[in-house]
Amino acid sequence: MTNIVIDLTGGASKQSVIRDDFVLYRDPIKWLNGVDGHTRVYRVETAAHSRLVLIDIASGARVIDVDREYVRPIPVTYIMRDVDESPLASDYPDLTPAAVAWLQQNTAPQARPAELEQGGA
Repeated sequence: MTNIVIDLTGGASKQSVIRDDFVLYRDPIKWLNGVDGHTRVYRVETAAHSRLVLIDIASGARVIDVDREYVRPIPVTYIMRDVDESPLASDYPDLTPAAVAWLQQNTAPQARPAELEQGGA
């Protein structure tokens, strides 16, 4: 007979997750039953001991009493990588990409509501 050994001492429970962190949460019941939408992005509302309270960033739904084992933090570097690494404009070599993105967003001409209704720009 072969013994099966499962190590329950390691894993994600040791990962530091604090309030307002963005995390991926996989609902183990939905996943095991093959239900769609089992893994979603959440914001941590409360992080007490091994249990969390999460807020779904798409729907605003609250999930309480979440075990940390089913949560993975989303690093800020992953979320901001496109801003940090993309060449947004070669016209501004001394500015960081984030500053260029802000400038482009806030200086772009915007159509007035009346023009939008008429289909003009």
